[in-house]
Amino acid sequence: MAEIFELAQRLVRDPPKPRVLATLVDVSGSSYRRAGARALFDEIGKVAGSISGGCLEDDLVARAQHLLRCHATASNATDVVVYDTTSENDLIWGVGLGCHGIVKVVLERLTRAPAWAHQVIRSAQTRVPCTIATPWPDSDGSPRIWEQPVPPPISLVVYGAGDDAQPLCRLAAGLGWEVAIGDPRSNGSPKPPMSSAYRSNNSVLTSPVMPTRRRSS
Repeated sequence: MAEIFELAQRLVRDPPKPRVLATLVDVSGSSYRRAGARALFDEIGKVAGSISGGCLEDDLVARAQHLLRCHATASNATDVVVYDTTSENDLIWGVGLGCHGIVKVVLERLTRAPAWAHQVIRSAQTRVPCTIATPWPDSDGSPRIWEQPVPPPISLVVYGAGDDAQPLCRLAAGLGWEVAIGDPRSNGSPKPPMSSAYRSNNSVLTSPVMPTRRRSS
């Protein structure tokens, strides 16, 4: 789930420019990633996020660049791509990885941050869940909508800013969790290696945190 917050921040933070957002909206059978996976492609083929284990990204880069070139004046051009890896001799898309599934990916040409990116950031700030809706046409032309619930990031409070807390904070930050440190000592602020692990959107508890005492019966 951390990926959706990173992409939202990138879309809102970066200057407006043409990009293509790929969203995995439907999975039948086995797939490396589940529906809701996203990847962002720019004009030079740089990718943020992922749709698969790497077997589909090269083709998606080519399709994204085609969408950017052929719809240079459009702001909402879309394309739906179907990848079928169910064949026993799957050596094209699956690269012999044995995914044995059918996935559908929606490509959307963007020129500015979509409304859902702002919604996701507000959800993280207010800790209120939200839902992202991605409309797309099925193969028969019927309209469909992929709805993805997005809960706020998991919040972790670590009591004690000792050396043993540093790897824990780095792991939690790598998962996209919100990390806060509480330490009753006056010099309990995190050391540089720890603070660098969660400097983006996490906080430090500066007031002393007193241990909870169990009441005697």
